[in-house]
Amino acid sequence: MMRVLIALWLLSATQVIADTGNINAWSISHGCPHRGPAGRGAFHARQWDYFTAMGRKGCARTPTRFTLLYFSSFMGSDAPKATLFNETTRRYEIFSLDINDILVTPPIKSTEQQPIFTVSPLCPAASATVNWITSQWTISETTNLQNTYLLGTATIAGTTGALTITGQYDVSGNAYWTGAVPMNVGACSNGLATATGSGNLDGTFYYKSDGGGVYKSSSGRAFFMLPQIAVEDSAFASKTFQGIQFNSISSDSVRHIRVISDLTGKVFTIKPYSSVLSGAVGADFTDTLTVKSANTPHAGMMIGTLIRTTEFGSSGPVKIGCIANKHVTKGYRVICSGQSPAKSTLPYNITFTNEADSNTACPKNYILVAANPEVGVKSDFCIAKYEMKEVKGLPASQPTGRPWVSKTQTNATLLCRELGAGYDLITNAEWQTVAREIEIAQDINGNYLNWSQGSILGNNAINRGHSDDAPNNTLAASTDSNPCYGTQNIKCADNNHPDFTQKRTYRLTSDDVIWDFAGNAQEWIKDSNSTAQGTNGFLSVKKWDGTQDPRETATTKLKWGPSGTYTAKANGNYGGLGYGHLNYSTGAVVRGGFWKLATSSGVFAANLGFSQSAVNNTVGFRCVYHP
Repeated sequence: MMRVLIALWLLSATQVIADTGNINAWSISHGCPHRGPAGRGAFHARQWDYFTAMGRKGCARTPTRFTLLYFSSFMGSDAPKATLFNETTRRYEIFSLDINDILVTPPIKSTEQQPIFTVSPLCPAASATVNWITSQWTISETTNLQNTYLLGTATIAGTTGALTITGQYDVSGNAYWTGAVPMNVGACSNGLATATGSGNLDGTFYYKSDGGGVYKSSSGRAFFMLPQIAVEDSAFASKTFQGIQFNSISSDSVRHIRVISDLTGKVFTIKPYSSVLSGAVGADFTDTLTVKSANTPHAGMMIGTLIRTTEFGSSGPVKIGCIANKHVTKGYRVICSGQSPAKSTLPYNITFTNEADSNTACPKNYILVAANPEVGVKSDFCIAKYEMKEVKGLPASQPTGRPWVSKTQTNATLLCRELGAGYDLITNAEWQTVAREIEIAQDINGNYLNWSQGSILGNNAINRGHSDDAPNNTLAASTDSNPCYGTQNIKCADNNHPDFTQKRTYRLTSDDVIWDFAGNAQEWIKDSNSTAQGTNGFLSVKKWDGTQDPRETATTKLKWGPSGTYTAKANGNYGGLGYGHLNYSTGAVVRGGFWKLATSSGVFAANLGFSQSAVNNTVGFRCVYHP
């Protein structure tokens, strides 16, 4: 049986990978952040008592989300693969590819038989329909793919993670069987659920909050799951993807690949990278994947063929099935699997994502934010990580310097646009998109990242930034590891400490960090406002159903309120959401609060009482960029 190595992807600084069901299991951990720039961190890998590698140099980040883990020494009698040793740098190197739902790394030892599959273990937030694909087979099953199902459709219940299989199909799209088979799944806990039964109905699930993830069966198969989307060929046209290709039961077959699609979005040319860091492509092989049918047998599934090169023998085309999903910040992900009818050909698996697509690139010190159609933002956008600072007469997103204040709304808009095509002042809908991400962002254990004690319950509240008038002015920013910079609240990074209210940074659902989205300086909004929107008051205690004020409806809540309901937070920090000066119609809006607004400051704080020509030393601005 294939050994499937599956683990939990910890969103903290350390990732730990292990397979507790394998007596020869090995674990790997490293201190590299899963997002962000190049950095340093500890690295440790252990194959029980046989192999240990340790390194303190950490990791290097490429322009995409390939991560290079490296080390110079190891312990034990069994060395890592010789092909992992870089003669120039004199160190062992391992690449991993983060595609959010799944992290794939090649085996560190030649005796390991397939990559490691890692998912972020968040329980599904809501019920979802997912497609899944079988990517591992037992050795005996490689001889007859038509008797081995490849594609599947299932539904996942929110919060519990319970899964019901609704269809299974072979690589040609023929139904293996259809129906409704509920898995005997226990309650989902931190993204992990177990199923009991026989054969492939006995296994472990690892989920993402959107329903994506990996299922490890006790018989040795790995099922990748992605939330269902309909596949449009045009969406894949003329793109450059990056990914990993491997043979599931071949020991040294992992390749880092570049995938380029043609003008139709149906033909994908696959070549190996000779250097991922430089983007150089080698000439070892050229595979061609051709999609014959999209959305067959189910939405988000693709059936096609793949032509192998002489490197793997000329045994005929590989029948291949794929599932596709569009990630909100990284574009399309595709997972394919298949096998030639020839018995001598091993299973073929490939995972790729369009990390290299320039449409998802943000300028330096800007953060990519996913669209939120509910509040009116239909496309992803980039937001300045910091409040704008003046640099040679232009606004700059940088930590140094105090916010650029005392500009009118009109001037702030023009200054953002002077940065070039695609730049503008943030709109109110974009502000709401970011504020609601701050509101709901959670870690792998369900702890709320921006709330005191990691909880939305009771009197807990979102931090409201520099808002205690100590010191009595705006502040420059610092590194993300120093969110208390300039304040007199040295314990603000501790969400169990009273100083937490003054923490200046927030983490989005992408795990990116944004500074001073509440407190420090108020910020201009691009939109004009000519109609009073409600009664002045703390935003957390508003019901938004028209009963407290006929203007405060569900539609108004989309403009100014959080996604959740917090009416019980009628004292203390008022949920940290801020105060709404909504009973004004003077034409302009500022949001976020400033350095001495205390509990009135917050990520949802709004003041509709400004004129567009106002010049105020408490008001700065923040630019956005639209790719």
